[in-house]
Amino acid sequence: MRRFALYTLPLLLWMGFIFSMSTDRGSAEHSRPLIEVILHKLMPALAAQLSPAQFERLDFDMRKTGHVTEYLILTLLAYRAIQTDSR
Repeated sequence: MRRFALYTLPLLLWMGFIFSMSTDRGSAEHSRPLIEVILHKLMPALAAQLSPAQFERLDFDMRKTGHVTEYLILTLLAYRAIQTDSR
């Protein structure tokens, strides 16, 4: 049970997270305002200079980077669970 909780459960939870973010909740319409708020808080000078087209491109790039990152994490968790299971 301890192995399941340490190795398989994180994988299953991450899969659930990916599934939940693939719904409307994770759409660009919902993430764009969050990205805008974060950008204005962290880099207000840059945020003020961005045109709508530039912000749209930044949003697109950040979303694609997020996709790559979430599947990289999924791969690492799956590899970890499989390696531990084979011992």
